[in-house]
Amino acid sequence: MGSQSGGGYTTSPSSFQALRRNVYTLSRRYPLDAENRFGKKVSDRTSEVVTATPLQTGQEFWRALSKGGKIREIQTKHGPGWIAEFSDRSHVVWRPMTTSAAKTGIDNPAVDIDVQTSGHGFPPRYRIH
Repeated sequence: MGSQSGGGYTTSPSSFQALRRNVYTLSRRYPLDAENRFGKKVSDRTSEVVTATPLQTGQEFWRALSKGGKIREIQTKHGPGWIAEFSDRSHVVWRPMTTSAAKTGIDNPAVDIDVQTSGHGFPPRYRIH
């Protein structure tokens, strides 16, 4: 997504309810599975969303899931990324370049979802490729 992350900046982290709303809103376009995960589960910590345009789809996930979070840029092993933090310490991370993308030269971005509030039926942590 580069410098135009478009995640909806706020002055302080917002409630977990914002992240929950974001997940349910995005699930209208990308349905959740029985475990409330996006995509197809490929391991305990990874799901895969198959698309012809992975970078654009990753950006769509980032824009939708980061709304209402406090966004800041972070440095990753393969360049810049962004994190949206919510008041309960839940967060969403967007990495346009991942290790697998660097190795293969093929777009394979990642969105990491880390949910700190329990009891809502969401997996505590997983990555979407």
